[in-house]
Amino acid sequence: MQAALRGTAPSAHPAARQRLAARGGTARRALAPPARRAAAAASGGGGGGVLASPEQQAPALAALAALHGALGAATTLAPAWSMQLLGFAPTPAPTGQLQIAGAYCFLIVSCLLCLKDAALHGRLGSDTYKRLGLGVMYQCVVFAVLLAKNRTIFTSATLGVGGAVFLGTALVAARVYAAGTGGFSLPAVVRGFAAGVADLARPKTLLSGFYALCAALALYQFFWQFPAPGTPLFLLDEGAAAVMLKQARGGGMLLAGVVWATLKDAADRGRLAASTFRTLNLAMALVAALQLWGYWSISSAGVPCVPGLLCALLGTGVLTVVVCDAAFFLHRKRPEAAA
Repeated sequence: MQAALRGTAPSAHPAARQRLAARGGTARRALAPPARRAAAAASGGGGGGVLASPEQQAPALAALAALHGALGAATTLAPAWSMQLLGFAPTPAPTGQLQIAGAYCFLIVSCLLCLKDAALHGRLGSDTYKRLGLGVMYQCVVFAVLLAKNRTIFTSATLGVGGAVFLGTALVAARVYAAGTGGFSLPAVVRGFAAGVADLARPKTLLSGFYALCAALALYQFFWQFPAPGTPLFLLDEGAAAVMLKQARGGGMLLAGVVWATLKDAADRGRLAASTFRTLNLAMALVAALQLWGYWSISSAGVPCVPGLLCALLGTGVLTVVVCDAAFFLHRKRPEAAA
């Protein structure tokens, strides 16, 4: 009898043991932390593919953020040295323009860091991070196109390294976007862009109205300066390098417009206290401050500029620093505030 009872015990039957193991695995998955389950879902359940999991996405995004941070530091803090490295004479006008255009590298850095944090917490499927991912992709494609368009004034080394950095970042941003959304659909991207532009006309607060106005102006300046340069800032001949760098500044307005629209959406939803939007506000203030420094360098060097245009650029820069710094310090981070 005892032998018979032992023979019918669950541990004696392989099929029974497999069913129990399956139930235990289900229970363990049900008890897994929500953030881990969400991260697995956002990454396609941990399936194969390049940059398909947070463990792959986060290091890639962090490395690219460090790379663009180094590029931004070189072009904004040592613009004359950077001009010589690029093969240009460090004259005041193009050197100041390099400083102004290079400031946008820090905006790319802030978006990449926000995407890295979102990947680790399984939030890449959120509209906020989809928007930022596409913005980084657009921006880097624009800079790569600008390099190719002006390839005659660059050395082959500059073209190779610059193209690799910008196209590589664009590919990673596109892959991270696809991993968070389950695929890359051009019609969906176009519809999302159109809906975002239309939403700028419906701000819910005074602050979101400021962000919406900045987003509209940024997109206007992008099409004004890129692909064909608009009104010249300098009264004298700007030269090929200065014209190209002015287009780079206009090209940087594309990502700036995306970030402004993201901040507008956050202000409408009362989410400016979340770490993502505090980071973006601080980044916009930093970019504006560095560009003010660039304009001051140009003006103090005695370069003749269009007075009205220079005053407008300085005024909008100061206002951006004040508003974005105020938004950063007044909206304290709360644990429950999420994107």
